[in-house]
Parts: sequence; C-alpha cells; structure tokens
Amino acid sequence: EATLRTLRRCVPPAVRGIVFLSGGQSETDSTLHLDLMNKLMNATTRPWALSFSYGRALQASAIELWNGKPENVKAGQDAFYKRARLNALAAKGEYDPSME
Repeated sequence: EATLRTLRRCVPPAVRGIVFLSGGQSETDSTLHLDLMNKLMNATTRPWALSFSYGRALQASAIELWNGKPENVKAGQDAFYKRARLNALAAKGEYDPSME
C-alpha cells in the first residue's frame, strides 16, 4: 500500500508503465507482491501499467534445474516458462499462490 500511495503522489498519469525489479526477493514473493499491487489498484482506476523486469526472480529455478546439463534443458525451459506465465498473470492481478 505504501508503494502504491507513493506512486500515486509522485508519478504522473502520462507515464505509460512502471516495472519492478525483484530486489533480492524470492521468485514467489516477487510474483505475489506484483499481484497484490495490481489487485489493490484496479486496472480501471490506475493510470499506468504495473509490471516486472525480474532477473534472478524469473530465472533462478530455471538455472538451478538446468545446471548446465544438456539433459536438463527441458526442465529448465519449463521452469522458466512457468515463472514467466505466473508473472504475466500477476501483472494483471490474476495470480494465485495455488498456481505454484
């Protein structure tokens, strides 16, 4: 709520979108926080899109599963796709932790 309050006070409506970094949060925490902000700010009342620009919080599981081994490529790709899909849902306020 504090982040959204600050954004409302300081970011002009002419700004098309705001993207967040994960800032050391876990993958699930990053996704959850993005989703909560989008749920708190109804898409019809917020002047800008709230989305993500995650590095580690988007790739960590994929890299860990892949581990540089050819036989793990599919598992890494699947993990990356899942996290990207969940973050895309969170950017619309449609994520639910049960999707993990």
